[in-house]
Amino acid sequence: MIKQICSLTLLLVLLGCSNSPSPTSSTLPVAGSSWWQVSSSHRYLANQAGTPVLLVGDSPHSMFVNLNTSDLTTYLSNRESQGINVLWVEGLCSDYISNCRNDLSTYDGIKPFNSGTDEGNFDVSSPNETYWSRVDTIVNAAAAHGISILFDTWETGALMPLARANGDSKMRSFGAFLGNRYKNVPNILWITGNDFQTWTDPGDNDLMQNLMAGIASADATHLQTMS
Repeated sequence: MIKQICSLTLLLVLLGCSNSPSPTSSTLPVAGSSWWQVSSSHRYLANQAGTPVLLVGDSPHSMFVNLNTSDLTTYLSNRESQGINVLWVEGLCSDYISNCRNDLSTYDGIKPFNSGTDEGNFDVSSPNETYWSRVDTIVNAAAAHGISILFDTWETGALMPLARANGDSKMRSFGAFLGNRYKNVPNILWITGNDFQTWTDPGDNDLMQNLMAGIASADATHLQTMS
């Protein structure tokens, strides 16, 4: 099921369908639901009313780690005014991405995990609540502007060594952590990857499949894709 959803949603994110309004702060769905769903024909992405949706996107990969409250408000207001309804953001932003850091930290030094010092040795089973609470705040702020987060769970361009160091079990558990944390947030579309060049390696593919399966084990609502 995960593989079928992956190929479909990636195509839809890239190509879109027909234009329709994004949700607004006054029309937010109830907790546990999602703004976006696969149509009954399995041919396009739709809103809760079943209307085809065109995703108009921007890619502020480092938003979770580089925007303070004032900058975030300015940015989201600007993007909403331009009709943008989805943002691709890295849950873990390494120095593979411009303006991010090899210790995955925020601009003011908050790291995503409590154990380890950088992208080479973090223990992903030790999430730092302070970091993820900030992510929560940003995701919710985007929702108030009618904007979804294409939430990149694992930046494979640089973080495959970290995934290998943690192994399948911890990667699945990290996925379950993310799924549990955001299963009731309506404005999430899950993505795993970013320049995933080693997908033909069975071990690397299994690590990412385990991460995605962990998400799915806790979150049966939101769509997933891989890049």
